[in-house]
Amino acid sequence: MARIETDRDDLFAEAAALSPKAEWTPDPDDPATALLSRGPIVVGLRSVDARGGAYGLSLYDGADRVDHFSTRGGWRRAFRNGELVKAERGTLVGLTRVRDDRSTDLIATVWPSERIEAERRQTAARLSALIDAWRRGSGRFGRVEPLPAEASIERLLAALESLPRPLRIAEGPGLVELA
Repeated sequence: MARIETDRDDLFAEAAALSPKAEWTPDPDDPATALLSRGPIVVGLRSVDARGGAYGLSLYDGADRVDHFSTRGGWRRAFRNGELVKAERGTLVGLTRVRDDRSTDLIATVWPSERIEAERRQTAARLSALIDAWRRGSGRFGRVEPLPAEASIERLLAALESLPRPLRIAEGPGLVELA
């Protein structure tokens, strides 16, 4: 684990393992996207194999709000304002870094059901706002890989729409989730 963290200036470049991936900025005048960050949002797929058949979706809504989903659409990892979050046996566990001069420790805290439900509702609402904005053509796409951009965007939109509602917590933090 890194002792010193750095700010994430270019989430699109850092998401090298995602393909396809797209960078999108909400329209600041669109009230339907008020739940989303004002900066670029990166959405991408992490493939399990070279054929790209099975994948997990990742969503970077700014550097402080990140969500990762498993191959079966389970919410497997997240990052919330400095707190790492992982799925563990169907619940969420927050990991907070505690540093001193000689070491860095991770303190694990099981999230209470009220916090899980609040995050689940808020994340689902954010996903719905993103899907709706993309469908309406609101906002602006920046970088998209691979080209042609339209095909990548349609694949990402289909992946976003395929996530289960209500959001389901994965059994563990891994990308591949067995049935």
